Formats: sequence, structure tokens, C-alpha cells
Amino acid sequence: MEKPEYVRVLYKLSVSQRLAIVERIDRFGASVKDVAKEYQVPVRAIREVYKNKDKYSGRSIHRKTISKTAVRANQQRLEHAMRLSVQLAKDNDIPLTTTWLRSKAHDFAKLFNVLQFKGSSGWYHKFRTQSKIEPADAKKESSINAECGSANTEPDCDPRQLLGQYRAKSTFFLVPFGLFYKCTPDAVAGYHRKVCPNGGLADHRLTILCTVNMDGSEKLPLMVIGNEKSPSSLSDIKSLPVLYRCNLCSWLCWTVLRSYIEQLDKIFQKANRKALLVMQDSPAFVNREKNIQLNAIKLLFLQSNSCFGKLQFSFIKRLKQHYRQELLNQSLESMEDDKSFNWKVTVLNAVNILARTWSGEISPAIIRSSFQEAGFSKHLKDPPNNEVHSCSTDGNGIAPELLTSDWFDGYCAVDANLVCSGLRGDRAIRDIIKKSQNPSAVPVQPPNPQASLVSKDSLQAALSEIQGVLYSAQNVPKDILGHFQTIQQLFDGSQSLETTKS
Repeated sequence: MEKPEYVRVLYKLSVSQRLAIVERIDRFGASVKDVAKEYQVPVRAIREVYKNKDKYSGRSIHRKTISKTAVRANQQRLEHAMRLSVQLAKDNDIPLTTTWLRSKAHDFAKLFNVLQFKGSSGWYHKFRTQSKIEPADAKKESSINAECGSANTEPDCDPRQLLGQYRAKSTFFLVPFGLFYKCTPDAVAGYHRKVCPNGGLADHRLTILCTVNMDGSEKLPLMVIGNEKSPSSLSDIKSLPVLYRCNLCSWLCWTVLRSYIEQLDKIFQKANRKALLVMQDSPAFVNREKNIQLNAIKLLFLQSNSCFGKLQFSFIKRLKQHYRQELLNQSLESMEDDKSFNWKVTVLNAVNILARTWSGEISPAIIRSSFQEAGFSKHLKDPPNNEVHSCSTDGNGIAPELLTSDWFDGYCAVDANLVCSGLRGDRAIRDIIKKSQNPSAVPVQPPNPQASLVSKDSLQAALSEIQGVLYSAQNVPKDILGHFQTIQQLFDGSQSLETTKS
């Protein structure tokens, strides 16, 4: 009698089943025998699963396997993000210490899903060598951190006493504010309550810096800060009515502000004037006290907990109202022509509207009343007389009831709490890396258009072929033949001009 062949039965349990078994035993108190009957496996298999439960505790039920190509691409994105973050830190004069670099690398590792990133000393040394970052000793790092902590604190002085030493004509305020310049009337819902604390939506934002003295007699040109060094709409423009600067997050960083203040200091020094520059303090202005030397300007950074609180001026609100009103006018004209809101706002449109509004619509009386409402005028050396300015609303083709409606107020206040300066731009860096096709390459300038020009012989051959096809075909519309003859005449005229020049 032959013995039956022994067949080994394999019991396969997936990771999700193993996690469910451990949860049934630990959380619900089920017995091993009951769980074995439910899954139709031997008791020893359930005991083996429960014995190795720590092995499955860190694994997710819906975990997806990542290929080596995706892992390598995520690592390249992380290194690219670190290079951009270092550039942003240099713009704000942030010390590049070892602890800062490693913490930033771990943040980007979570953001780009780089699993098991350790940030070892070898990785740090390699990145530091590639980015040309000087190593910092432990003693030097502690001194730098101490300086950074003390740099944010103002010296013990009352801002009211400092304001009392200057006249209204010599007291200038630097007032930055954020603007969603692409927010048309049909896109208000997409920008509602967006604050962008991490630098997001940098392509849709602009930061505008207004510089004006307290009596409104001197309004300096606006400074507009975007995230592109040379936007496409400004490529053929030789001069602008504003000062345009670029920053990775469309923020007012300390490097841009410092160069602007130094230029003002030279202008005041040549004119033999002394001035006081007042501005709201920000964590982005870290090392402002030790790396700027001024001769004709005294800086005053107001803390948010000072006697004046957060700086809010009504002329900024008026400037935004006129800007939104202009966008509404343009959108209505576009709707009348094309029966749809298809007008897209460019940086050039925004710059022209802002400059025109700043120079024509914001009068000195509006500026003086704004400072009186904020409580600054009474602390000056020469406080102006109390005057009440009645701001009349000019519709410019729009119904007055529309301007006073709740909808228009919400449209003007869509970017009221927008962040215009900061130290963290992780979201802006992530958006830039997502847009770039090659994550390991830094965005470069567009190629030279002359390299893609076609030779004249090939153009002549193409024109002759098109001419043969048109004349050989039947029922060709006369418009097409007329357009082709125009193109051929232009080509022949350009050739004749080149021959006469030669």
C-alpha cells in the first residue's frame, strides 16, 4: 500500500490582515483560537504573527512601494529645495549653521516623501561643499545664535520721544503690503482668506513698499517685489514708473530693504538732510543692527506690542480700492467685448495701475488724515492742525451702489491679512520645484532665439512648394491666395533690402 504524498500547505497573510489580527487581539481581546478559526489558519500561525507584532506596527495598511527612480528623483528635489532655501536664507542674512541646515533638510524630506532620510555628517559635508557654505564651529554658532536673539530686540527707548525730535516733513514711513494682483472679480473665491505664511502663491502675489513722509509732501516711487527676475510682460520695457525687485517668495527680504535704505541715505546725505525712517518690525529683519551703516537716516522699527500697535493706514486701503476698481472696469469692458471674463492681469498692468493710482489718487490730505487716525501726528515736533478729509468716491463708470456694497468691500479686503515678509518659504520652494521639469537643474534663462532661425534657402523652397500646392488645387478661397501673395511680397522685400545694404 503506497503512502500518500505529503503536501505542505502555505498560509499567506497580507500585511493588512496581520495588522487586523494584532488589533483584534490587543484592542478587542479576542482569543487566538477564535482568530485562527476566522482566518482559517493554524493557531501557531496566529501566535507567530502576534509574536512579531512590533515588526508590523510601523507599516501602513495602504503602503505603496516606491521605485528606485522615484526615490532618486525625490532626493534630487530635496537637494534642489535646500539650495533654494540657502539662497533665501542668504537674502535675509540668516546664519547657515549646522543645526539650521539639518532641521531644514528634515523638513524638506517630509515634504518630498524622502523615506528614511538621516541627514548624516557625510550628506551634510557633501552638500556644504557643493553649495560652498563655510563650516561654522560650535562656539561660533552659539555666538551667532545669541546675536540673532538679541538682534530682534529694540533698544530701550520710547518711540514717541524719537518721533518728537523730527518734523513731519523729515519723518518717513516704509509701509509694505501684499497684493493678489491677479485676483479678478470672478476669482475672489480662490483667494479668500489666503494668508500664505510659507510663501505660497508667489506667482499670484506682489509686495508693494510705500515710502511717504507724514505731511504727504514727498511720495517716493513705489517698490514692487515679485518672484521673477524678468517677467515676460516686462521683457521689452526699458523704464518703469516704479522700482521692481525680485525675491523667491515675492516677499520684502532684508537684502532688498537694506539696499533701498542705503540708496535713500545717499540721497539725503547729498541734500544735507536728516530723516527718520519708521517701519513695522518683522522676524525677517534679523541682523538689521549690525550690517548697515547710515549717515543721514535714523531707523525706528516698531514692535507689534508697542504703544502704536500694528501699523494700519487708510491710504493703503484707498490704494487697494482704486486698484480693484480698475480691475473691475477692465473686466466689465472685456465682458462687453467678448461676453466673458477673459482678461488676464500681468505684472505690467499691475505696475501701471499702482503707479497711476499712487501719483494721482492718493493726495497729501489723505496721507495726513491717515497718520492722524493712526495717532502719530500728535507726537511730532510740529504737529499739523486737525483736519477732517472727506473721501469722495469716484465711480469712473461704475455705479456708486456697487462700490459701497458688501461684495466690493470683500473684494478689496481679499488680501488684507496677506503676509509680505518672513523667513520660511517652504511652500514657494515646493511650487517652484514642481513647475521645473528637471528637479536637479536650477532654472536658467531661455535659449537664444537666433539659434532656431531657419535659413533663407529653406524658406524660399517652402514658399515655392506651398505655391505649387495652392495653384494645383481646385476651389481655393481667394483670401488664402491673397494672404500667400502678401507673405511672398514681404519675403521678397526683405531680400531686396539686404542686397541693397550689402
